Amino acid sequence: MEIYRIRLLNHRDLDMTIPVSHEADILSALKAHGMELPDSLCHQGNCLSCIGQLLAGDVNQATSSFYPAHNGPVATKFILLCRAFPCSDCTIKTYLLN
Repeated sequence: MEIYRIRLLNHRDLDMTIPVSHEADILSALKAHGMELPDSLCHQGNCLSCIGQLLAGDVNQATSSFYPAHNGPVATKFILLCRAFPCSDCTIKTYLLN
């Protein structure tokens, strides 16, 4: 099983890194690491509450109809944490975590 380091940043000085298996979506990994998340998250990729911006690295989010993987510049990649499975170490700017 491959484990990647996922670094999460937000506008409130959050800077944390968690290990995430390539078989787990990032949102589930956050919950498993004790992060308190809003109960309103659908975990289906429909509500867009868990949107993040991929600043570095690569994720597989083939199951997302809103933000499918594309070949554009990394700085413009938006992802849904509930549908993003890491393919490498990543840095993500998230609006979900306080």
